[in-house]
Amino acid sequence: MPNEMFNRTLYVIPAFEIHTDTIKRSILLPQNKRELILLWNDEHIQPFQNDVCSSCQFLTNYKAWKQETKNDEILPIFRPHYSQPWKPYYVGPKDVPPFDSRFKAHAHARISQCCESFMAGYDYAVLNNVYLYRLGFLDKSQLPNTKLIEDDTSLLLFQQFQEDLLKRYSNTTRRC
Repeated sequence: MPNEMFNRTLYVIPAFEIHTDTIKRSILLPQNKRELILLWNDEHIQPFQNDVCSSCQFLTNYKAWKQETKNDEILPIFRPHYSQPWKPYYVGPKDVPPFDSRFKAHAHARISQCCESFMAGYDYAVLNNVYLYRLGFLDKSQLPNTKLIEDDTSLLLFQQFQEDLLKRYSNTTRRC
């Protein structure tokens, strides 16, 4: 893989939620993908934000990730084309565009960074055999209304942000 290609790739790590009953019943946490899939099949684990915003993680393509079991190597298994409102967890080079401080506590915080990274020429690759998880299934009733601004202000800020990106990255055909 050419260095330039490697340096412009953001490696997506699929994220999951573990049901709190799993811990209460002393079920062991998954140590590898095979164990995670067993817990997933038994509904002890689900894709991150599955009940809150499934479209926010849809390009991670959990179904395809789950079916890819050929080997235990950590390799990219597919390269989704970025579109909103995908906001994956990823690792990448240190020169990825930073978080835009206009979006502190706004619904578009992670979306804006993912969008700008894509417009700056970065591509996404979903990794096999690695994952993150958090304790508890999120549902909408658990989201604090005071901490996440999802109103007209957030939308207006994001529209201004997109206009700024078009100016900053005027030589690209990429849009988000």
